[in-house]
Amino acid sequence: MVSLFNQRYNPKVRRSKSVEETLLSEVKKHLDNVSNLDDDRIIRRYLDLILATTRTNFYQSDAQGNEVLCLI
Repeated sequence: MVSLFNQRYNPKVRRSKSVEETLLSEVKKHLDNVSNLDDDRIIRRYLDLILATTRTNFYQSDAQGNEVLCLI
């Protein structure tokens, strides 16, 4: 899921629909092996959140152009 997030929202990564689809299918394939129903629901909601996000401020630069992590 981290790779999918990175592929979709990191401005330094060239977006590729086929790469996104491959990553998404891999995540879904692994979800089939989650044995606990609550865990499955939680993971699927995180996946829904990643797929529903249209804009993010996760990747930010400071005044000098250095990358900083912005969680707000």
